[in-house]
Amino acid sequence: GKEKETAVKTPEVSFTAPDAKILVVDDNEVNLLVARGFMKRYGINIEMATRGTDAVEMVKKKKYDIIFMDHLMPEMDGIETAEAIRKIDNDYAKYIPVVALTANVAEDVKKMFMDKGFRGFMSKPIQSNVLSEILLKNLPEELVIKKEGAE
Repeated sequence: GKEKETAVKTPEVSFTAPDAKILVVDDNEVNLLVARGFMKRYGINIEMATRGTDAVEMVKKKKYDIIFMDHLMPEMDGIETAEAIRKIDNDYAKYIPVVALTANVAEDVKKMFMDKGFRGFMSKPIQSNVLSEILLKNLPEELVIKKEGAE
């Protein structure tokens, strides 16, 4: 009979990072599920938080390689959350790469994120080539497993 696989066409990824620890913070459950789907392609199992306060607590307990942070959230927005994470009393929290997730990609917004200590940002909806770049740029090299024949 027909193969079931034909329905899902996902672009090939050039690397996997199964040991990467990534936290995605977004108040929208759908966005979190989408992010999880994207990360799964890289063999990455993400942890998720729907509130800035939860994210801060999670970072106190565990080391993450990258945090993807939604910009607009109730209570604490992404910038306030990132600032709170930077204030956590351990060295790792000061340098963890925080990448903004935002639907707003105006130049002045980009600049604002960079001024606030974000390591980069990704527009929504997520694009796999941009995600790929951000992961490669920010993940520790030893976590990245290049696929055979991939550039």
